[in-house]
Amino acid sequence: MQTDFVDPPQPSKPGIWIRLAAWQKGGKVVWLQDHQLKPYLTIALPDPFGGWYCHVYCLTRVGHCKLLPDGGIDPQSESFYIKRWKWA
Repeated sequence: MQTDFVDPPQPSKPGIWIRLAAWQKGGKVVWLQDHQLKPYLTIALPDPFGGWYCHVYCLTRVGHCKLLPDGGIDPQSESFYIKRWKWA
């Protein structure tokens, strides 16, 4: 059962610190959503093959996810509970 992406709770604009961290790393800020519709704010980074990947908890590098262009997550990713993503 797949539902549409549920918007994260307000404020949905990322804070200055995560935007600065993303800029410093050469990435972009994204929202992730798990199977219980809980949102996570994290940093997506480009991979060498032209795609994007991220860690569910960006400052600890826990939970590697490959981001698919259609807003989904690669089923082979470490964090199988993350189901979808969108740019912040």
